[in-house]
Amino acid sequence: MDQPQLVKVIEIAFQHLKSFQKLRPFSGQTIRTRFSSLLKANKLDCLPGQLSKGLDLGSLRAGGASWLMMVSENPDLTRRRGRWLTNKVMEIYVQEILAVQFLPNLPAESKWLVISGVAIFPWVLVQADNLCQARIPEQIWSIVLRDAAVATELDGRLRKERVEI
Repeated sequence: MDQPQLVKVIEIAFQHLKSFQKLRPFSGQTIRTRFSSLLKANKLDCLPGQLSKGLDLGSLRAGGASWLMMVSENPDLTRRRGRWLTNKVMEIYVQEILAVQFLPNLPAESKWLVISGVAIFPWVLVQADNLCQARIPEQIWSIVLRDAAVATELDGRLRKERVEI
């Protein structure tokens, strides 16, 4: 792991686990259902056929490999990280052209939701880290985060209005 934000997510998620505990104590179906909920919330569950044959958890591996290839321009690094034995097998997963075309061709609402999620992620990560350090139970994080997001948005608007006046 060399992406600082991903390292932080892993640290927050797993720092309190004991060595005998599972990383994910629930079933594969639970993970697939949660992923489907995320897709639905971002209007990515019913994309046109020419854009996507459907996203699933396997899309994350192909998407991550395509991203790494684009940013590093290093097929050997991408192959090693993806644990593919040959470049031929890696090429099945790495779809650079499709990755480049995916976001620009999304329906407007889906695109806005994805871009908004990316934009707010650093803020959410800081808030999650603060909640974790304060030992706030994870069951109420969504409420605290929602209220903090509303307050931040309102405060941002108020500051903007004061500047414009």
